[in-house]
Amino acid sequence: MKTVLSEQHRDNLENYIVTDGLNHQMIDTMLEYLLTLRASESTKELYLQRLRIFGLWLVKNNIRRFTDVKRFQFNLFLSGYQKNNTKNSYITALRPFLRFLGKDVHLDYYAEEMEPITPSDVLTPDEVILRKETLV
Repeated sequence: MKTVLSEQHRDNLENYIVTDGLNHQMIDTMLEYLLTLRASESTKELYLQRLRIFGLWLVKNNIRRFTDVKRFQFNLFLSGYQKNNTKNSYITALRPFLRFLGKDVHLDYYAEEMEPITPSDVLTPDEVILRKETLV
């Protein structure tokens, strides 16, 4: 059975984000999600802002429904961001939404690429020798 959403509920969504640029089906889906989301008001606002940006990207790429999103499209969306912490914030916000939609999309966090650090990089040569002697 389809949930019928009142204008009052629609206004509730617009308290969190601007809905311009999104189609009615996307707005209704976001609102249904908002009604089930158990989180603080600030978390709801953050998640919905991220979801709106993702929705606008979908519309720009001729995808009209959140349920039509495939994993490669989500990865293509993420590829537009350079910083891993930004990518991670989208994954954190959108993963529960995709679960809500019943989508089985495995999303990975992007780890920061770091060069390996050896003890000699952080210890003086004398400290390395001392540590080695204590271990033997």
